[in-house]
Amino acid sequence: MYLNDGEYPLAYCHHTGRSPGILFLGGFRSDMTGIKAMALDRYCRDKGIGFTRFDYMGHGQSSGDFSDGRVGLWLDNAWLVSIRR
Repeated sequence: MYLNDGEYPLAYCHHTGRSPGILFLGGFRSDMTGIKAMALDRYCRDKGIGFTRFDYMGHGQSSGDFSDGRVGLWLDNAWLVSIRR
């Protein structure tokens, strides 16, 4: 799935659960299909916990060039995913 932030479509995956969810914030130059993100996704599914993972602009399946990114922009990406997914 994708969210449009106005400039760069952001790729994300989300599933709901019986309890409040987790928003996974990946590390520098990582993506939502990394080992940690996928392991936490499986764990949350098994336990009935909502889980959202996403790719920052310029990472993984999201658009944009990594070299155009900056911490403030990636923080905005996380905020957008947290409120609009």
